[in-house]
Amino acid sequence: MADLKKEIKEIAEIAKACPEEFRQKCFEVLLNDVLGRTGEPQGSTSKKGETRKGAGTSKAFQDFCRKYSVTDEAVANVFDFASPDNFLQVSDFGQNTKSKQQIVIGLLAAVRALHEHGVPVIKDDAFRGLCESHQVYDKNNFAKHMKSYKKYFIGSGDEDWKLTTVGLKKAAEIINALGGDGAEFKL
Repeated sequence: MADLKKEIKEIAEIAKACPEEFRQKCFEVLLNDVLGRTGEPQGSTSKKGETRKGAGTSKAFQDFCRKYSVTDEAVANVFDFASPDNFLQVSDFGQNTKSKQQIVIGLLAAVRALHEHGVPVIKDDAFRGLCESHQVYDKNNFAKHMKSYKKYFIGSGDEDWKLTTVGLKKAAEIINALGGDGAEFKL
């Protein structure tokens, strides 16, 4: 797996050297080649029977990356799209409180959904489970925190959480900060 991560980073560097209009396609072609050689899942079926696509194959995800200038390198450093359960490659979410870390996780999880399904939506139970797995879940205050950040999410407990336009923009800023430029960000 470490070799695969290294190859993905190399692919991102190669794609970065291409003219902008060809970067995304270059990244996809090279990634599909690597996945084909390594035997990693490529167009495989997830638990729910949906096709899991290679990096950048969702048109909505490509549009998101272009619109908000999300780099291929940052995407490769933040996400492991081949791993359905542990898709975040970062463990430091750039925030010092659990409530803010929960929001960052929700924003990133919704972007993963955008990549896989073309819609930036995460189910409430999946969102809470991710927060638990990263040890930042605050059961007693989760709903309160979500209401505090309603500019980023549409939804409520026991429902799906969908990113707003402001949420998409913030998610892009976070991806570039955590996966590339190292800039600090505020929620």
